[in-house]
Amino acid sequence: TFDIATFSDDSAGTERIAFEIPEADANFRVDAEKRTVSGLLVPWNKVARSGWSKYRFNKDSLTWSDVSRVKLNRDHNRSEAIGYATKLESTDKGLEGTFKIARGADGDAVLMKAEDKVLDGFSIEAEFAEDGSSWARDPDDDMVRLVSDARLAGVAITGFPAFDDARVSGVKASRKDNTMAGKPDAPQGTKDTPAAGPDAETAAAFTAAVEAFTSQTGAFTDAVKQLVELQQNGGGEGPDHVDPTKRKAQFQVNEEPLYRFDGIGGKFDFSSDIIAMSKKDHDAERRVIDWIKECFEPGARFVSTGDVSSLNPARQRPDLYVDELQYPTPLWDSINKGAIGDNTPFVLPKFASSSNLVNNHTEGVEPTTGNFATTSQTITPSAVSGKVEVTRETWDQGGNPQLSVILWRQIVRKYYEALEEAAAALLESLAPTTITLTAGAVDSALASEVKQALAALQFVRGGFRFRDFKLEQGLYTALADAKDGNGRPLFPILGAQNADGTASPLFAALAIAGLAGVPSWALPFTDGAASNSYLYDREDVHGWASAPQRLDFEYRVAFVDIGVWGYKALACTRVDGVRRISYDTTSGV
Repeated sequence: TFDIATFSDDSAGTERIAFEIPEADANFRVDAEKRTVSGLLVPWNKVARSGWSKYRFNKDSLTWSDVSRVKLNRDHNRSEAIGYATKLESTDKGLEGTFKIARGADGDAVLMKAEDKVLDGFSIEAEFAEDGSSWARDPDDDMVRLVSDARLAGVAITGFPAFDDARVSGVKASRKDNTMAGKPDAPQGTKDTPAAGPDAETAAAFTAAVEAFTSQTGAFTDAVKQLVELQQNGGGEGPDHVDPTKRKAQFQVNEEPLYRFDGIGGKFDFSSDIIAMSKKDHDAERRVIDWIKECFEPGARFVSTGDVSSLNPARQRPDLYVDELQYPTPLWDSINKGAIGDNTPFVLPKFASSSNLVNNHTEGVEPTTGNFATTSQTITPSAVSGKVEVTRETWDQGGNPQLSVILWRQIVRKYYEALEEAAAALLESLAPTTITLTAGAVDSALASEVKQALAALQFVRGGFRFRDFKLEQGLYTALADAKDGNGRPLFPILGAQNADGTASPLFAALAIAGLAGVPSWALPFTDGAASNSYLYDREDVHGWASAPQRLDFEYRVAFVDIGVWGYKALACTRVDGVRRISYDTTSGV
């Protein structure tokens, strides 16, 4: 077993350790002439307690940078040192030290009280590594921290004796002496008036309380209550004196917790009882089971989420922001020819007409003069603009996700959707050759009409040069659902055999005779009325646009404007490069 030592109150990062060392080992020495004090600072391999933790120092486990840097203070007042170490030596007993006391009134007072055996003990101040590497669990007692490496931060000379009997004697002397610091001495030849002792009735009540304590708890409680009432009511004979300002004595019994989990320790150690249960310790088993029942029975009160709802507000998840979905832009993607930087018109030269350029020749006859003419087409870009007014307060708040970011993203989305709608409006404004399908035609009849119309295009000037087939909703859904007489899909997604074509996964497109028919949301559709789909050569239909330019304006006090600016130009340079296919989903009969 190891000797038990006590720790003083510790400050942040520093343990203050005061060992109770036998006088023969302490070897506390004072040399007033040399102004030094010496003695044993730390005994090796003795257990000490700091709060609710226990420590034991291995031999040579304390280190320091320089001997003179280890300062001596009084009663752990580190704000003012009164001396410094001149010698620190590790011996078999422990760490011994000698300290030089500073000159001056404070130093003189320490030396005098040390000579008078008032200040006759040392208390060390040790610092441990923050990562816990300074100590490990003691193999002999896992409740003790075995120190292997700590820094000696300082030493205090203390006014508390190393032995309990000396301290108790001092306490008794202070209780007998009623004088106070600063009180003038009593005149010679006079005696202090002795304090009045308790009357006979009070002494009898106290004696009864002590006797009751040794017999039974209930009688003790009654006796103490009687003693308190007697003292508060004045006791003895004579009239009672009532002091309305004097509070009645109150008693409260706090039983030590069975287990604690805050590092302080309860009456028993929970982990030790769990281990003891596995070794058939029935007392430990009973304690653990009773404690679990008490803490976790159905009637036990716990803190629920409703009790602390104000501490847990709703959590913002900007990463889950639900944005508007984006439309595809098949029309604009097929005719987009690049960017333009301003609204300057540009001119395209075009073929106009020709005649009588080639004829059969008659010998001796000069050929008739032929004709050839060109023309031009002027394309004038137009501006695209828009803005949103944001109040200054909203702008300063920013938002999460950032308002300016998601707002601009929405503006860009609408910018390109507007270009898609402009491409559809261009096709609707043309007057191309129209292929009219039978109103209400479905299934094989409808598919047959479409195939015939496509085949006939092989016989127009330029042949079948149409590679973009954009369908409005009515015609596209009718073809996607077309079946033959046996109910077999004409445009199947899987296992196409002897079919007119195929459908892409998720009906993204229909392959009609090898031509991709793509659905277009921007082409107008009215159920029960003729709607137009378009077949065109992208070399005859054109579109140009600048990238959307963001403009932020803060010229007003109350608002901040987020604007968009751009240019677009759309044109059809050859109308016979476009075919309009008109289809009505209902027969109208």
